Amino acid sequence: AALSRNAVATARAILAHSLAAFPTKRSLWLQAVDLERKHGSASSLDEVLAAASERLPRTEIFWLVRAKEKWLAGDVDQSRRILTEAFKANPDSEPVWLAAVKLEWETGEIERARVLLARARERAPTARIYMKSALLERECGQFDKALELLEEGLQKYPTFAKMYMMGGQICSEDLTKDRGNLDRARKFYQRGLQNCQNSVVLWCLASQLEE
Repeated sequence: AALSRNAVATARAILAHSLAAFPTKRSLWLQAVDLERKHGSASSLDEVLAAASERLPRTEIFWLVRAKEKWLAGDVDQSRRILTEAFKANPDSEPVWLAAVKLEWETGEIERARVLLARARERAPTARIYMKSALLERECGQFDKALELLEEGLQKYPTFAKMYMMGGQICSEDLTKDRGNLDRARKFYQRGLQNCQNSVVLWCLASQLEE
């Protein structure tokens, strides 16, 4: 109701009072972030996100949004620092690892991204971490390394269909188009269909290979 009267200051005061009483209530912090995003400045938004991260360090969203805002504003170093703090609070968090990788990848720091993914595979391995690792190598033209990472990932996560898809696509599209590589692609899809029988995309890729 306060916002409908454009009384942003009143809404801030109400939220501040509520947060003083319930400083670890996630929904209140989300409202405060939304208020500053719509009606505040970059500085006021950053202040609220920093305070939310301090009060709720295990809630990844506040770290991630704050880091993204800094990145979008062109402050890559500060974004990096925020994600480093997020790691300390959430060492096993897939979203934090992937956000850090994305930051380096999209700013052209490929080696930094590669190192982060290697650490993530050691400390917080998930199917998506392996997928991103293989995708990075594929985009860099390191197809053998990408396939090696996919095989490693599939040993741990044999029902993750996208890794079979990428393996088949690398063999059929990126490598020399010969019988040996087409056979390798076929085997990726066959293994995938054994473990992911309901994957429509895998069925389509396998049938396209035979056309």
